[in-house]
Amino acid sequence: MKRIFLLEDTEIVAVAMKMMISSLLTPTTKVVHAYNIADAVDLLSEAGSAPEEFDLAILDYNLPDGLGTELIQTFRTSAGNCKVCVCSAHVGKNEVVTREISMQGPDAMLGKPMALSDFEKMLRETGICA
Repeated sequence: MKRIFLLEDTEIVAVAMKMMISSLLTPTTKVVHAYNIADAVDLLSEAGSAPEEFDLAILDYNLPDGLGTELIQTFRTSAGNCKVCVCSAHVGKNEVVTREISMQGPDAMLGKPMALSDFEKMLRETGICA
């Protein structure tokens, strides 16, 4: 069973991402969703939701309480092999933001809005699906 951590503050975007996940991965894939960094930190401190328990973290870049990239190291320093993808409307459109995100070392970056094919490509590149 794959486990995905989704950090996304916009409900409709989160719903769309969950739909993409369910259409591309097995029905047993579990998605844990947080709306902001504070919620993410709380969820990750709960038993069974530690960073090492996830196969992929999809992090929105711009959140009400900070930048999603703040959590990259949380997933990187865990004992697991969690891949990290950062999503932003600025990826590929704003060179400064794209470079800032890239310097944080995510495994993948996706622009918003995103096509299902781009999402699927990211899942393949991170090894989440074949």
